[in-house]
Amino acid sequence: MRKSYTFGIPFGLQRESGLFLDITEVSRGIDCNCICPACKTDLLAKQGEVKLWHFSHSTAVAGDCDGLMEAIRGKIIEVINEHRVLGFPNLLAGDDGGPVSLNEVIGSGSMFGGTADLFVKVNDLCVAVFLDRDRSISAKLTFDHLHPSERVAALRIDLPDIEYEISQVQLGRRKTTYSECIESLIIDETSSREWLYHPLMHELESEPLQEYRGREPSEEGPLLQRLADCKMKLPDILPGSHNALVRLQQDTIVCLCRLTVRAYDIAQTDEFPLFLRYFRLHCLENSEHVSYERLICWQEMISKTQEGQSLTQNELEYLHEIVRIALYNHRLNNVSISDVKNHDTGKESGRVEPQNYSLL
Repeated sequence: MRKSYTFGIPFGLQRESGLFLDITEVSRGIDCNCICPACKTDLLAKQGEVKLWHFSHSTAVAGDCDGLMEAIRGKIIEVINEHRVLGFPNLLAGDDGGPVSLNEVIGSGSMFGGTADLFVKVNDLCVAVFLDRDRSISAKLTFDHLHPSERVAALRIDLPDIEYEISQVQLGRRKTTYSECIESLIIDETSSREWLYHPLMHELESEPLQEYRGREPSEEGPLLQRLADCKMKLPDILPGSHNALVRLQQDTIVCLCRLTVRAYDIAQTDEFPLFLRYFRLHCLENSEHVSYERLICWQEMISKTQEGQSLTQNELEYLHEIVRIALYNHRLNNVSISDVKNHDTGKESGRVEPQNYSLL
């Protein structure tokens, strides 16, 4: 699952009016009179002097509650219904598109093999709008059965991109309110959406079409920076002295500890910290050795579990670097043990074999 950038819930559903209000539009605490748009639990408006302003559940919630994305989804629908304007991207590359007045806004319904969050009409064109909270809707829809004469279209709006911009408001990097941010993104801008299908696509097959570019950064900075800071060169030819060999072994453990500490600071997904936590608890056997058996088990968890499939490419490469160093530590341990045995055998026979620590 993608890691959220926004802390808490930005919009609460007001009991009496049914409107989505942001944290700046309500009274503090339980007096906000709002409920979670997802699980309907009472919300508290946190408006402190130190922590970021947000809504939170007033009581513990059993199970998962995606109040964050449901709040953003509800606010977008509210804005479109209220203003009857929606920013449409251009089909052709090189033009961003712009705001378009809507003749009609209709509620959700089935279309193209999926459930659209709402339908909007522009003249004789009916557009199914999909508010995509996990970037999976494109794979679920089909348009092969459509004839160019059918005046229907499918527009995808990327909620993770919208959520990232909300987080920038929360951090004070965008000087506006949550509500104003949503209005600007939905009405005036077009970079957080794409046409999945439009009847004009049949006429423009030979033309370069607009490609979707999300606004959300990959947030690879902290991850790659940690990797660069902890980069360890692993020599093929090892030092001849036993003490130097032990120091190198200890250096690999120190590097592994640095790579796996404070996982949430560098994570791109919610699953990534779980893998680092498992490695620290189970694979680091002691201050010098990595457990080879548990390391192999950990590798299989990464490659064969659903959680492992949810990791980003950057996270997978990060974990592969941990595996590389951990396997090197295991080989060092084997060389060290072999060195001790050979040395003891040599002493007994009065003959010590020359040492070759090459890992090639």
